[in-house]
Amino acid sequence: MPISPLFICATITQARHYRFDAAGNDLLLPIYLATASLVPLAAQPEKVPYGGTWWSQGGYAPDVFLAHCTMLREKGYSACIMSDAEYAVFSAAGPLLRAGLDVVVMPDPVGVIAFLAQVWRIQSAVPIVAIAGSVGKTLIISMLETLFSRDGMSAFTHTTPAYSLVDIQLGILQINEKNALALFEMPVCSAEEMQECMQHLQPTIALVTNVCCAWQQASHNSTLLATTKQQVFSAFSPSQIGIICGDCPPLARRTYGHPVVRYGLKKNNMVTATQVVHAYDAQQLPVTRMLLCIQDQAHEIVLPTHHKGVLYAALGAAAVAYFLYMPTEVIARGFAHCQLKRTTLFHGALQGGRGFFVADVHGISPESVKASLQALHAAPQMRRKIAVIGEMPALGVHDSIWHRLVGCELAHAKSIHDVVLVGEKTKIITTVAPHTMNVWPVQSWQEAQETVLSLLAADGNVVLMSGAEPEALNALIKAIA
Repeated sequence: MPISPLFICATITQARHYRFDAAGNDLLLPIYLATASLVPLAAQPEKVPYGGTWWSQGGYAPDVFLAHCTMLREKGYSACIMSDAEYAVFSAAGPLLRAGLDVVVMPDPVGVIAFLAQVWRIQSAVPIVAIAGSVGKTLIISMLETLFSRDGMSAFTHTTPAYSLVDIQLGILQINEKNALALFEMPVCSAEEMQECMQHLQPTIALVTNVCCAWQQASHNSTLLATTKQQVFSAFSPSQIGIICGDCPPLARRTYGHPVVRYGLKKNNMVTATQVVHAYDAQQLPVTRMLLCIQDQAHEIVLPTHHKGVLYAALGAAAVAYFLYMPTEVIARGFAHCQLKRTTLFHGALQGGRGFFVADVHGISPESVKASLQALHAAPQMRRKIAVIGEMPALGVHDSIWHRLVGCELAHAKSIHDVVLVGEKTKIITTVAPHTMNVWPVQSWQEAQETVLSLLAADGNVVLMSGAEPEALNALIKAIA
């Protein structure tokens, strides 16, 4: 059963529940009948979806609180959890504002979230997988969703772009009995914050992908960053299994107080890939064929890209699935249905059969952008290879260094003909780009779109688009695909 007013009121003795009819009148519903689901939950009013529940964090002036309620009313939310003081303001605002709502009222809604999450975590008993690292987390979660759905099991997924313990706790409260497992993507945070998250999550399995110190604001030190990510194992018992990218030296050379499974392309990893071949399918779109090797078992799988990051994500997802008791042959069959989502990395055909494109709409990591450039370079000789590179945000005071390092990767991808640089921060790439390439600095994605359209040949094009502005990238894709 999903979390309901009944669960909250039975757990928090000072909580009380109101259900209002379409006219805003209290139905005086007995609490044992208050079993309506409160899922999905959100702490920020702007993130509450249609039919969702707003868990107010308090601290709002009365007029601001009522403005949020009015906005959510128009948006179509179904429930609200608020404090006694907020309810006094809410109930005095008139019947239209509360029509059709479930309302749970308690003295301190924020202070009880941690306790409720702890109780719900024990009650749900669903395996939780925590995934930390610098690159590939979203791809791994997407692949795990596919693998388990193909095996007839539902997975709950939760992502938090920025650190918020409340968001993690509300994520726990949204797990229900229909979920076979829960997947949590861990945000960029400090070691102490990671430990705090793990105390609440109590993950069954945790995984750390490759680490890139680009976002380590205090110190650009990969060993320090690996120490931070390692805290995803901080709540582990000595018998629990951790999973790490064995090809990442800062992770592989550390010692752990529990069993650790390594995945990667090196032969000493438990989950690895051999006979990796870049090929093309019937639509002339890039695919990677390989043997997925888990211990002494090997199965051929095909991934829908040449991007190295997708290969690593597949190995990480396979490792998690295997240690959640999914047979290797089921894992291999599941990869046949893995499609790259438009929220991460995907590809498609250009208009009029003029070639294909590869889009990395989550290109916020230097390592990811460099891997995308190598995938473009690995494509067979085409009439025109075009790379569109946008700014990478949140790289701190050393962002020029990281953009320059991405530019240095072009020296290893000399089959690229044209490079379109979008934004002021990318201009430094012009100082290191090979002279064999045509470099086109532009200020906006609109200018990038015009430039790309002017560069496309009649056929034989391959276009890479990498950036952190999904809407702008999708507009460019719409123009050429």
